[in-house]
Amino acid sequence: MYNREKGIYPAGEYLVGTDIDEGAYLLIADNDSSGQVQVYENYKKYREGESMSYHIFEKEYHLALRERGTYISVDNAYLKRV
Repeated sequence: MYNREKGIYPAGEYLVGTDIDEGAYLLIADNDSSGQVQVYENYKKYREGESMSYHIFEKEYHLALRERGTYISVDNAYLKRV
């Protein structure tokens, strides 16, 4: 199901510009749970626990990742580049 060439990624932690490309993503929650995403300005802020935003969603959530170096953490959902 997951395919880096097609821009489909499992739940996890990603550094924008290294692990995933900048761009727009659709986060799709797992069937039986709410998806969650935390966005950090960079990896240092992640280590310090200082997130810029935190979202819980039931089905889908649109996320624009415009800055290289942004760090994200995704739980109970997968990402699909749109």
